[in-house]
Amino acid sequence: MQEPNPIKRHEALQSFSTEHQYLLLLIWKIRDGLSRSISAERISKYIIYAYNADVKPHFWDEEASLFIAVRPHDSLRTQAEAEHREIHDIVVQISKSQAKNP
Repeated sequence: MQEPNPIKRHEALQSFSTEHQYLLLLIWKIRDGLSRSISAERISKYIIYAYNADVKPHFWDEEASLFIAVRPHDSLRTQAEAEHREIHDIVVQISKSQAKNP
């Protein structure tokens, strides 16, 4: 059976696609760290760093560049915005936990 060809993305979306691949790798690294019993403190610091350095700017770019092209009440837009807020809230909780246990 022949492998399907990858989806061709418009040039304007290629950087977002690359960043999504990076974010999937980030999730894989977190899961791998957990499976290898890496300390929660170390994983938490990694999550906070990656969020501030890469994820947060990516979310901002998506919201500023892509979401504005979609109707405000579009279900996919509202879902993506909700997911961004949920991830942000999780990182805030991790940060608060780190601040309590330096």
